[in-house]
Amino acid sequence: MDHSKMIGAEEVATLLGVSVLTLKTWRRQKKNLDFYRAGRRALYLESDVAEYLARCRVKKESVSLPGGQQC
Repeated sequence: MDHSKMIGAEEVATLLGVSVLTLKTWRRQKKNLDFYRAGRRALYLESDVAEYLARCRVKKESVSLPGGQQC
């Protein structure tokens, strides 16, 4: 098992900007994030959450501006 920190659904929801209910739906649908059960609690590895965020990253394209500048 990965030895990264385990975090609860409330903290994960805050990090991802979704509701705890959305996380519950994802768990039922077995979507997006792996999780662990500890009694009734759902726990997530911090490293799994970081990997999920990295997969969701949308990279911007360079935009050419007048004079050859980029933003």
